[in-house]
Amino acid sequence: MPKLITLLIDNQKVSVPAGTLIVDAAKKAGNDIPVFCYHPKMEPVGMCRMCLVEIGRPAIDRTTGQVVMESDKPKIAFGPKLETACTTPVSDGMLVLSQSEKARASQKENLEFLLTSHPLDCPVCDKGGECPLQNLTMAHASPQSRYIFDEKHHAEKHVPLGELIWLDRERCIQCARCIRFQDEIAGEPVLAFYERGRNTDIITNSEPGFDSIFSGNTTDICPVGALTTADFRFGARPWEMKAAASICAQCPVGCNVTFNTRREAMSDGKVAIKRVMPRQNEVVNEVWMCDKGRFAYHFAESEDRLVKPQLRKNGELETVSWKEAVAEAGRKLHGEEIVVLAGGRLSNDGTEIVRSSQCQRDTANPRFTAGDQTVVVRVNVDRSRQRCTLQFAEVVVRGVNGEGVVFHHVRNFLGHRRIILGLHLRGAGFGLVLLFFLLDFRRLFLFLFGGLLFFFVRHSRLLYFRFLFIGNVNAELLSRTTNLAHHGRHFF
Repeated sequence: MPKLITLLIDNQKVSVPAGTLIVDAAKKAGNDIPVFCYHPKMEPVGMCRMCLVEIGRPAIDRTTGQVVMESDKPKIAFGPKLETACTTPVSDGMLVLSQSEKARASQKENLEFLLTSHPLDCPVCDKGGECPLQNLTMAHASPQSRYIFDEKHHAEKHVPLGELIWLDRERCIQCARCIRFQDEIAGEPVLAFYERGRNTDIITNSEPGFDSIFSGNTTDICPVGALTTADFRFGARPWEMKAAASICAQCPVGCNVTFNTRREAMSDGKVAIKRVMPRQNEVVNEVWMCDKGRFAYHFAESEDRLVKPQLRKNGELETVSWKEAVAEAGRKLHGEEIVVLAGGRLSNDGTEIVRSSQCQRDTANPRFTAGDQTVVVRVNVDRSRQRCTLQFAEVVVRGVNGEGVVFHHVRNFLGHRRIILGLHLRGAGFGLVLLFFLLDFRRLFLFLFGGLLFFFVRHSRLLYFRFLFIGNVNAELLSRTTNLAHHGRHFF
C-alpha cells in the first residue's frame, strides 16, 4: 500500500498517496484548480500557467535539520513566487492556497492574456457549450480587460491538418495537448510547434498530413475548439444532441463510446447520429478511440443498408421476418457437426449463448453442450493479460449419429462444413485464421494464400477470441481484416 501524504489545501485536510500532483489532490478536496495544458493521461508540462498557486512547506532548521515549530505547529514558509499545481507533487505538511488574492490575480491575468488573441467565435464554434475556456472565463476572468482592438493578432482560420482534422490558428492557446497526445499516447509524433511568441503555430510534419489513426482524439482534448473534425464541423450544437452509451463494433477491441444524436430536417425528421465520442473505460479504451470507430458510423445512414433478413427462394432474395430467418438458420444447422470455439474475448452476447448451452465451468478443459452436440476446447488462460489464447485445441464433436470426431491440428478444421467462431487473431494473422476456419474445400486455393501469410505474420499462433462468425468469408469481412492487419499493433 502506498504511503499516504497529509496536507492542507485551502485549509482543508487531504490525505493522498505519495507522488500525487497538487491538482489531483485538490480534486479530492472538491477544489478544481483551473488548467488548460494538464491532462491526467499525459505527462505534466506546466505550459499554460493557469494552475499557479501559493505553496507553503514546513520550514527546516539548517543546523539541526528539524522542522521549525511555531506555537506547537510547524512554521510554514512560502516561496517568493507562485508554483504550478500540475507539476508539483504533494509533501507532508504542505499548505496550498489556490483561492488566495495572489493566486486569483494570476488566474485573471492569464485569462486576460489568452483572450487578447482569442476570436469571439463562441456563437459558431463547435466547442461552444462544452468549452473549458468559456467555463474558466466565466469562473475566474476579470470583468475588465486591457484589450486593444487594433493590436489583435490575426491568423489563419481554416487550416486542414489532414483529411479529417481542421485547425483554427486564431483559437489555439499553445497548450500542446495535441502534440503531446500524438507523441506520448498514440506513439505517432506527427504534430509540432512552429515559429515563436505570438506567431507560434501547430503544424503537421507527416505526409500525408496528420497521418495518424488516432487523430480524432486531439479534438476531444483541445480545450478551446482550435481543432475540429471535418465530419462534425458546424454540424450541431452540444445542447441540441442527446447522448446514448454504446460499444464500438468496428473492431474487436470493443471501445466504449457515446453516440450523440439529433432529430433533424436533413434526415427527413429522423434521428441521425451526429458524432461518436469515446466513453471512459479504464479496462478497455481508457478515454480514447481510433478514427475508424469515430468516423465509420455513416453506414447506418446508407440507403443500401440491409436492415431486414433475406432468404433465397427460387434463386431470388426475398425479405422475410426475423422469426422465419432464424427458423431457417436453425433448420440448416440441425444435424450438422458443429465446431464451437469460445474464449475470454467473446462478446457478451456470444458468452450468454454459450452459458445458455449448459456450459460446465472447467477452466482446464471447458466443455460446451448444446443438445446432442458436444464441443471440447483446450485453452490456456493468460492471467497477466486476462486473455484466452489457443495453444492447442483438441475438439471433440458428437454429431447426431453419436460418433465422436477428434481434431488434432488446426488444418483438420478445414474439412468441417459448419464452424462457429468466437475468435480474433492477434494482428495481421486475423486473415489467416479466417482462411483456415471459414473456408471449405471448394475454396482451397485461398488456403494456399493463407499459407503464404503465415510466413509474414508475427504471433500468428496467438488466437484471441472475439467475434462470432458463421459460414464463409465475405467481402466486407475481408476488408475489415485487411484494415486490422495493417493497424493491428494499435489494438493489442
